[in-house]
Amino acid sequence: MPLELTRRTPGDLDAEAYISPGEREQVEWRSIIPPRSTLTLPPFSCDAGEEEVTGTYLRALRSAGRRGRVICVELLGGAAPQVDLKCAVRASSIILREREASIIICVPRREDTREFEHGELAQYISQRYTGASVQSATGNVFEKPLYRAFPNNAPPNPAVRAGGASFTTCSVGSAAPQAPKTAHAPGASGQTLDELLKGADAGFSETLMRLIDKTGEKDSAIYKRANVDRKLFSKIRSNPGYRPSKTTALAFAVALRLDLDGTRDLLSRAGYALNPASRADIIVEFFISRGHYDIYDINERLFAYDEPILGGAG
Repeated sequence: MPLELTRRTPGDLDAEAYISPGEREQVEWRSIIPPRSTLTLPPFSCDAGEEEVTGTYLRALRSAGRRGRVICVELLGGAAPQVDLKCAVRASSIILREREASIIICVPRREDTREFEHGELAQYISQRYTGASVQSATGNVFEKPLYRAFPNNAPPNPAVRAGGASFTTCSVGSAAPQAPKTAHAPGASGQTLDELLKGADAGFSETLMRLIDKTGEKDSAIYKRANVDRKLFSKIRSNPGYRPSKTTALAFAVALRLDLDGTRDLLSRAGYALNPASRADIIVEFFISRGHYDIYDINERLFAYDEPILGGAG
């Protein structure tokens, strides 16, 4: 995908240009295995501000972009870890608006994202998450029930409702269940299965293209904002039956600035739903419910919790 955050080290990645912290107080390019090159820069001072750090990464990325399309960035260090990561992401987002590229930021140490585990988002996750437990990257565990119990611990009879579905009990000796209807047998609505399928709603690809047209923006503006590369977008556009990954579908919901209802509808076109047992879904829901649609901010938080980031590549 255009911008990737990873726990891997630069040595594990295949890039055309590398940006790494150097030991000497100078900026220099050095070739390792041509045509691969590494730009080394000195670490930041501890009092470096965001403007200085962002500017340094921006100049380095523009220089690296002249040597290759795939760029690996190792945090330079020295400045506060959160400032370092935030500014590297900000500079990368500027580059990706300017040109087609693939930037991989290496954050091997969990300590560099630990600060994200506190504050309003952490409280929201603790309140909303319906998994058996919520475990943060620091190891703190918050016990949460997997489901809400029925009053007096007894489900209502004769039907048990769970998640909106109804299950009816059947006693021994009752009539056997009817055989499933064939594709051409009339259903409850009087229509055959073939007729129902012909009247099915638009799929993900058709719905996405319609929503993009509605914005009046260029296709490239939307897929770049979704952290999706041009190759994957072309696959989606050219194949009406294309089924993207859930992270890609969510990325387009963010890029289109859909509200939660619109997000749920777009996800359903790809066969997905927002899951209250998924911490990643709750993090995305947190930002959408607050009208915050910067995908890079969302991905920083997802990465801090070791969840898959939004976007996609062909």
